[in-house]
Amino acid sequence: MALERSIKMDMGTSEGGLEQQGGLIETDGRGGGGGGPWLIDVEYYVPALEIGRHGRQFEVLAWPAGGKLSGLVLDLDKCLYGREKGQEYLRAGSAGEIEAIAAGLSVSAEEAYQIVGNKRHELELKRGGKTTLTETVLSLGFSPEWWNRVRNDCYAPENFLEADPELATALVRVGEHYRVAIASNSPHDVVRRALLQLGLNEELIRQIHVFGSDDLGVGKPDPTFYWRVAENMGLSPKECLSVGDRVEADGIPALQAEMGAAIVSGPEGVKDLVNDYLMHNGGVLAKEFDLSDYLRQVYEPGKVKVIGLTGRAGAGKTTRAKEMAIISEEMGIPVVRLGLDTFFKTSSRARKAWLEEEGIPDEERARREDQDNWWDFERAKQALGVLKSRRRLVMNGVYNRNDRGELTATVDIDPDPEKGLIVVFEGVGISHLSDMLDDVLFIAAHPNERRDRLLGRDADKRVGDAAKKRFRITQTYEAKHFAANGGRVTRVLENSSGNLMELPTAFPFV
Repeated sequence: MALERSIKMDMGTSEGGLEQQGGLIETDGRGGGGGGPWLIDVEYYVPALEIGRHGRQFEVLAWPAGGKLSGLVLDLDKCLYGREKGQEYLRAGSAGEIEAIAAGLSVSAEEAYQIVGNKRHELELKRGGKTTLTETVLSLGFSPEWWNRVRNDCYAPENFLEADPELATALVRVGEHYRVAIASNSPHDVVRRALLQLGLNEELIRQIHVFGSDDLGVGKPDPTFYWRVAENMGLSPKECLSVGDRVEADGIPALQAEMGAAIVSGPEGVKDLVNDYLMHNGGVLAKEFDLSDYLRQVYEPGKVKVIGLTGRAGAGKTTRAKEMAIISEEMGIPVVRLGLDTFFKTSSRARKAWLEEEGIPDEERARREDQDNWWDFERAKQALGVLKSRRRLVMNGVYNRNDRGELTATVDIDPDPEKGLIVVFEGVGISHLSDMLDDVLFIAAHPNERRDRLLGRDADKRVGDAAKKRFRITQTYEAKHFAANGGRVTRVLENSSGNLMELPTAFPFV
């Protein structure tokens, strides 16, 4: 039935899972300080959400935009309790809601399903986005007070949920280092009763922040939900990490609010996130990264060291590569920058025509849009081999960004056999050449920051549909590439706030 599915989606019980997500989300940029529309493709994150592929039950989509983690915002439903019992609990509550709506409308339950389903569809068409069950019910003329009473009466965690001592211990442990909130679309009283049933005692519940949608006056997936949670915690959203089981409710809206976001498989994922990741190094997760100290340690006179910088578009790879070159020169360390784009097979003009050619089969179009086919990795490997053997490298007819992407540049690098050289080699796809690199640094940044940087960088090149098309191509490639090659990264540097912060080397979103 239409409403049964709508309720399940609203309550986080979609049986289809991640495979049902997708589509380009555009907002007015409120969460990112303006600068044009938000462009985030939900599918971008799905390849990274193969929960369990790294032997863990969670994946982190992004670090908080402020670069510092001070608070956790945990979802309740199917995040803090298991799916099997949770399905029964939510199914019973949903059935009770429908019976109450039917009684209020003086119709049968079957008719209530149809009425609410049609109304929800009508509202979504009108606003061009998802509508929560609560918004739908209120639009039918029911009062917020009535709806809260119904939900409080319909959901009975005492009849379904069981104590989870390990979860309670994990929350106590993480609460010693971070502020913790449990925030749900369920009413406050239901959330509190569920937490008691899961084994959290009154003292622990008093120590954490508990929010229902009735406390906040708004529900997920509205980003305002997350702004208000952070405000009530006494924190900036840029200091918080949202943790939940659904990308479309716990991930994307939190990112829009400038929080970080992690997706978990359920309570086991929460425990893994806390015990194996957030409590890394005694709860001191991120530490400042000093480029001067790093370059001093890497440099060895008489040797050529190749430092790889990778990361997603707009993360700041090129900016940090320039900074490393400047710092090295100031320290008297011989340095040269080399980009993977140097090894583009064709000019920008020729590649654009190649990508836009009409009438080609879908399989061929997909091959052309795979950016691995844009670079000449064999030529790049040979060039790095020449440099590492301390020989002179001369290449003519290579990519020239300053000549609108024509192949008109020349590369001439001659390492000093006594002084040696540091080569800063940057590009998204450099992980393919990790056997030629002495270190692989992943430069990370919050999606809001990357969006603003990309819009500023490429405003003179692409706008409108052309920008969206290239954005999709880039995201598709990056998702596939980092899912397959993230394990080759040796250091992760968070670059959202302007101060580089080093995160654990196995940072999940790689």
